[in-house]
Amino acid sequence: MPQTRDPLADIRARLRALVVAPVPSTMTQRAFARRAGVSNATISRFLQGKNVTVRDLFKVCAALGLRWRLTANGKGKRS
Repeated sequence: MPQTRDPLADIRARLRALVVAPVPSTMTQRAFARRAGVSNATISRFLQGKNVTVRDLFKVCAALGLRWRLTANGKGKRS
């Protein structure tokens, strides 16, 4: 059975590189949360692979310089 790829893996990887990278990281998780306009808990949940709202996901993407849109089948597509 083919494995399904986590569609958010790339976003998580970029966020980890920014806030969890080798010390000193580019910015703290709290600073990124502030920049994205979400709570620190939201960033923590997202990095752990837990659910966040679509609104918060879009805010995180925007803060990372990514744009996402939902297609008719509900799957995200980078543009």
